[in-house]
Amino acid sequence: MNTLNIITDINTYLKTENKSILTDLLNALQIEYRHEEAKKKGGNIALKRQKIAEKILKQNKKDGMKEQFFKCWIEEIDGKKMQFFGNPYYIIALKEAFKTSAETETEAEKITFKASKFFDKSQYELNQIDFDLTEIKQYLAQFKAEQKQKPPKQRENRCVMPFGNIADRGYNAEFLIDIIEALGTDVKFYQNENANGISIFEAEAGAALICPCRL
Repeated sequence: MNTLNIITDINTYLKTENKSILTDLLNALQIEYRHEEAKKKGGNIALKRQKIAEKILKQNKKDGMKEQFFKCWIEEIDGKKMQFFGNPYYIIALKEAFKTSAETETEAEKITFKASKFFDKSQYELNQIDFDLTEIKQYLAQFKAEQKQKPPKQRENRCVMPFGNIADRGYNAEFLIDIIEALGTDVKFYQNENANGISIFEAEAGAALICPCRL
C-alpha cells in the first residue's frame, strides 16, 4: 500500500469519521507487513507462498466453502506438525520451517476434515511424472485469452488441462500453479494410476495432494 493511499484514507476518515475506513486501512497494512516479513524470512519464494495461502483462504470464503477452509489448520504427518490449507479439491501441507503467517486455526477440535491420512503414498499406485511450470502457465494464459473472445455467458471459469499419463483426466491449471509455487523448488509430481485417485506433489517445503478432473 503506497503512502498516497494511506494519506487519502486518513483524510477521508478525518472528514467522515467512518471507522470502517480505519479498519480497512489497518487490514491492508497488516497484510503488507506479513508480506514484508515473509520476504525477509525466505525471499521471493516465501512471499509468493504467503500470497498463495491468503488467496486460497479468501477464495474459499467467497465460494462459501465449509468454515474449516477459511483458515489454515495444523495436523501431523509422520509425527511432524504441518500447516494445511486448500479446499476439497487440493490441499497444501507445509513443514514448520516453511509455514506461512496466514490465519491458522489453533483449536484442533474444530477440525472436521482430516487431510493428513491422504498423504500416505503407500496407499496409492503412483508414477513420477515430469512437468514444466512454464507450460502450465502458458496453457492457462491461452485459456484465459480464448475465454475473453467469447460472449460473457459462454465463458468458462475453470481451466482443466491434460497433465500426466491418463488420457481422459487432467487437473485444474490454477490449482497446479498454486501447489507448485507454494512448495517452491525441486517439486516432484506422483500421479495416481487410478484415474479418479488422488495424486501427490512433494518438495523440501512440504507436500500437496490434488484430485483429477475429467477432460
